[in-house]
Amino acid sequence: MPAYNEEKSLSEVLSGIVESGFQCVVVDDGSTDGTSKVARQFPVELLRLPVNLGVGGALRLGFKFAVVNGFDAAIQFDADGQHEHIEINQLLCKANACGADLVVGSRFRSSEIKHEISVSRRIAMRVLAVIATWYTDTSITDSTSGFRLVRRPLLDEFANHLPTH
Repeated sequence: MPAYNEEKSLSEVLSGIVESGFQCVVVDDGSTDGTSKVARQFPVELLRLPVNLGVGGALRLGFKFAVVNGFDAAIQFDADGQHEHIEINQLLCKANACGADLVVGSRFRSSEIKHEISVSRRIAMRVLAVIATWYTDTSITDSTSGFRLVRRPLLDEFANHLPTH
């Protein structure tokens, strides 16, 4: 879970994940608020970056942790509360059903959207989704989603080569 200045939302997000029984790694990406303090209140692994590297750097560190510790898969889950922990099992089921090394959850599959998204960002997200759909010949509704399952061997690639920028 990459987290940058997520002190306000992190407690609720971690409560759900821990309650569901999943192991969790929080990567504090150089936060200047109490993000790490909140994470320490839960039975999770906390990795702290001394400076903000951005989501790519935080994810790469989390993926590296998963590989070094022998995990077969990792789930990226944003710390800002826009995803529901109860959907983790659905993501796992989809991955197992289709055998994919990467499964991306969508915030737009239901009519209820938890966060406001600006018009300009929504347009950019839609353009990216159309391009991703065209390239993959698969319906992509949320190409910028922070809710993804990555399993080996792709997990190994992300741990070593995911761009940090």
